[in-house]
Amino acid sequence: MNSEPPDIESTTLTERLVLLALADAEVRSQTPVASVDIKQHCLELAESVDTEVVSTPDESDVMRALGVLGAAPYVEEVQPETSPVGKGRPQYALDTEPADVLQKLADDNRLENNVESVQIS
Repeated sequence: MNSEPPDIESTTLTERLVLLALADAEVRSQTPVASVDIKQHCLELAESVDTEVVSTPDESDVMRALGVLGAAPYVEEVQPETSPVGKGRPQYALDTEPADVLQKLADDNRLENNVESVQIS
């Protein structure tokens, strides 16, 4: 696990939502998590973002964010055993401490309520 706190200054709102969704899953001990579940959680989080959201993140937005964050590296891709049909779908987890991610995300006023709800859980 990466011991340096994430530098999220240059991340997009979608990337921040993905980080928040992963931090929430990590806090709940539900990682690694599939991209489709991350997308669903991002949609839920986007409903309470304190900004005018032009559109909600779709699957391609989430996958692009996971790719960017994985290169940073804040996100770790985990390749599980293959499925019954022989396809292994990657799953994702944070590659840094969730408390560090939440602390950095708390600086973004748009996500303040979401960060507080994750920390309370």
